[in-house]
Amino acid sequence: MRKLIIADLDGTIYKKQAPFFQQVRKNLEKAISSSFKKMAPLADCSYSYSKLPSVFPGIMDLCAVAGIPISAFKGAYEGIDFGAVQNDTRLCEMLQISNADVWVITYAPENYTKEILVKLGIYSKIKGHYCLEDFERNIGYPYRKIEVYDALIRKNSFSTKEVFVLGDTWEADLRDAYLKDYNTILITDLTLRLFKAPSGVIWAKDIYQGLSYIIRMDSDP
Repeated sequence: MRKLIIADLDGTIYKKQAPFFQQVRKNLEKAISSSFKKMAPLADCSYSYSKLPSVFPGIMDLCAVAGIPISAFKGAYEGIDFGAVQNDTRLCEMLQISNADVWVITYAPENYTKEILVKLGIYSKIKGHYCLEDFERNIGYPYRKIEVYDALIRKNSFSTKEVFVLGDTWEADLRDAYLKDYNTILITDLTLRLFKAPSGVIWAKDIYQGLSYIIRMDSDP
């Protein structure tokens, strides 16, 4: 089956190399710290990325619901040391085996996104990417990735049933896609399964498990 894979970057494609990923998350928390008061009615606890309320599987979900602007995230990607990012041979091989067109849709800036994809060794496996700058320029409401998903399937003549959307945040990455009948895969730590995702959403602990599911679906008679 011809298919399209649409994936988020931080927390989805890139998560396993913990020291670097934690640096980005720490910077992200600092960048939006001035907006945390808006979250107070939504969370019955002091905010911590490592201990989110179960109704929010990720920091982007909390920000999306609280209405924190996308521009608040820019500071998280400044002064990043890419030295810890290593080539991911396994991911590269799985993308090759998937035999799919792969697009990365992310709220991270263009330069950061390209650097990560190159360092991981998968830049040549990605058909294209759509970044924070594109959202600011072309989409009024910053969290509406669905406009990009819909544009991709129209341009490439896919049906939603041929598309797999992978993301680590429900509100920002997957909710709208699920409502439009895309195949949705939530990449998240299994301890966050207290989050009540609708039936039909696929759970995966990491990008490898998510891609394995897609490859298996393609090979089943």
